[in-house]
Amino acid sequence: MASMQRVIFQLDYYASGQFSGLFTALARGGFAARGLDVVVKAPTAPGDEAAAVVAMQLAEPTALVLGSCEQSALIAHTSDDIVAISAIFPRSPLALLTLSSDVELRRVGAHIDTIEVLRATLPGVNIEELERSDETGRYEALATGALDAIQVYHTTEPLAFGGGVSRPLCATAEGSVGSLDLGYAEAVFGHADTVKKHEAAARAFLDALFEGFEQASLDPIAAGEAIAAFGDDDKIFGAVGRDAHSHAACTARCAPGAAVMSLGHRRGSAIDVKRWEAADAALLQALGKSGGWAATRVLPLGPSGDAPAKTLTPPFELDGHGLARSLRADARLRAAVFASNAGRKPQLAIVRVGDCEKVQGGSKRAATYGTHPERGVESWFEKRRLLEADGIQVLDYSLPQGASAATILAAVRSASTHHAVDAVLIDRPLLTDRRTAIFTSLPELSALGATTDSGDEDLAVLCFSKDVDGEAGAVDSAASAPITVECALRFLVRRNLVESGAATAWARYLTQTDEDLESLRFNGASCVVLGRSRKVGEP
Repeated sequence: MASMQRVIFQLDYYASGQFSGLFTALARGGFAARGLDVVVKAPTAPGDEAAAVVAMQLAEPTALVLGSCEQSALIAHTSDDIVAISAIFPRSPLALLTLSSDVELRRVGAHIDTIEVLRATLPGVNIEELERSDETGRYEALATGALDAIQVYHTTEPLAFGGGVSRPLCATAEGSVGSLDLGYAEAVFGHADTVKKHEAAARAFLDALFEGFEQASLDPIAAGEAIAAFGDDDKIFGAVGRDAHSHAACTARCAPGAAVMSLGHRRGSAIDVKRWEAADAALLQALGKSGGWAATRVLPLGPSGDAPAKTLTPPFELDGHGLARSLRADARLRAAVFASNAGRKPQLAIVRVGDCEKVQGGSKRAATYGTHPERGVESWFEKRRLLEADGIQVLDYSLPQGASAATILAAVRSASTHHAVDAVLIDRPLLTDRRTAIFTSLPELSALGATTDSGDEDLAVLCFSKDVDGEAGAVDSAASAPITVECALRFLVRRNLVESGAATAWARYLTQTDEDLESLRFNGASCVVLGRSRKVGEP
């Protein structure tokens, strides 16, 4: 039996979704299948990542020691004994968290290892040191006005703070307030001579790492659970600890960027050497180090010879299950935060008429769109189970199949005005005793004569802020678009970013504004829609 190659991986930050590919590959045996025995080391002091990797490599010459950190942090290492071989994310997630988007920046709090970078990026702003592990103290300084902004990584920390506006600092990110391209994020590097000696193992490590990120992007909930369950050394966990909800939500935000880099790796290299060198040169000049420090050497490694040169999900297949689980991961954390603040779980009321599996074609649809855990597919017919698994209580308004429109509207009104109900879903199909078909929006009830004594006022019985499916939107144009349509648009944005590697804010697909969605252009595009509904039409 062939011996396993020992690989030590040095974290630069606590275990979280930004390393979801690493922990997913460990949990699923991706490294072991390639003959690698991977050991994860707790994060070292900020700025010491390169020195720690070199010291460990010299102490264990038969092992391959790799680490990761921001490209901008590597230039602080004055020796030329390290080499960058890849990167996990296309740009730095370094950002400023402010309470509003128009605040004037005078005093900004930052980690010790990014103070110089921020001073170069934000000239004239007073940059003060903050302890990165003191999340409560940092946010209090922002909330009380002691600081105008605090440094965060927009894929992770805003989740913990639960408020504020995240403004990116990397100049290649959309809406950046910074003046520099801070280069790649979580650059993977090692001792130069040892990497060359163990190049095959380094390539195999990257293959498994990026495969892990592809799997994590398809199922961030499982990735969060893998992170939370890892090992027995709590030193690798920060303030979030083993909170699977937080790790899953972080994974969901990191997934698009990692997917972009995974495609680059499969096509030859995740790193563009020219961009790396340009970012290094600009950083060195801005930091005043160009006379003494040197740029980091780069040895971009692609896949092993036997690695498949294809994406995990073909680009022509619009499979939305991964995005759906990303949204669920985000919802799980929001539900947990809500419960902590409100003292109760969020509650969804479902107005259900009859048994949807007994209507025409219902049983066939239930079988076709059933839950398939092995593929990460979950069924619309299992809403209660999925919602309760996500920390959301369900209140059922179950009505008989022959319920009149007036009865249905009364149930909707009751749910909408219930003080402990936070959202309302009108389950479909809704059958009446007048042979009317499925009504997916309240105006259709009126159009078919299904009104009550109070007439058109019943069209507003569903509170817009509690409307899950956008039923009220057809009555009031100011209401938000149906969530099914919004989800489809977000999916298209994410697919575009992943396939093109576009230099836009890749972590924003979960928090897009109306303006972001309206910027999508479909002129000249071809699309095949499988299925039909009153939401997307009947092609």
